Amino acid sequence: MPGLKAITDSLAGPEQSRAVSWHAAGVGIAGACSFLVAGVLDALAGPRAAFLFGGVAALAACLIALRALPASPPVAPPGPARGLLDFRPVLRNRPALGWIIGYTVHTWELAALRAWSVTFLTAAAAREALPDWVPGPTVIVTAIGLACIAVSVTGNETAQRHGRRRVVTWAMAAAALASLLAGWTAGLSFWLAAAAVLAWNAAIYLDSSALTAGTVQAAAPGMRGATMGLHSMAGYAGAFLGPLGVGLVLDWAGDRALLGWGLGFGHLAAVTLGGLWLLRRLSGPPAA
Repeated sequence: MPGLKAITDSLAGPEQSRAVSWHAAGVGIAGACSFLVAGVLDALAGPRAAFLFGGVAALAACLIALRALPASPPVAPPGPARGLLDFRPVLRNRPALGWIIGYTVHTWELAALRAWSVTFLTAAAAREALPDWVPGPTVIVTAIGLACIAVSVTGNETAQRHGRRRVVTWAMAAAALASLLAGWTAGLSFWLAAAAVLAWNAAIYLDSSALTAGTVQAAAPGMRGATMGLHSMAGYAGAFLGPLGVGLVLDWAGDRALLGWGLGFGHLAAVTLGGLWLLRRLSGPPAA
């Protein structure tokens, strides 16, 4: 979020929203490639090499930030001084809070699918004899993630033309439907399961940039940093809970693997639709 704030501080209007979209695209590309990189490194040198690469990548990101970000002093926002970590003004901003809630359930669902998609496709593949030419689950999930980057960018552009709330509503409703159906496809066909993961990813990615751009544009003057900070904190709290919830359901299901996948993915529909209801209630009139 500090990097995103550094990007958006110098922009406004459609350019600002487009910058958010491309920032999210970069995050998506890295997230998609992480599956392929982890699979290759694990095959070559074991799982420790994959984690070591993650640490090196984080260090490289730090060096890039030191090089790229300007060394400008912070500018104090107008109005009375605000205490550190005082998010009360953000919580009173109903439109911003609505977009933050929408992003929280979006990340909740995205992290759950991202964490479990490789395992899900592996379980689906184990049910049938696939030919040797079929790529492994890490390669398939990487390809799906890369393909959905275009969906994310297109979603934000569509939101600017047809209304952010409208696009987010359709995207979250489609994602909820996909989550209800995806888990059960593991018992039908590996290819159907892969198609379900692709469709669900596409629905989730469709509003990825639009949600963050909504928060940025709803932030009050002088409160963008705190607003984006709460946006990120709430979003990654959802990202912690999403994979955990799926795992708990799978543990509860035990040997009933198909039931576990069906309910593990399906329960996310309630989370997504609940977040959508709160977003629409808080974020303002339909024209917003």
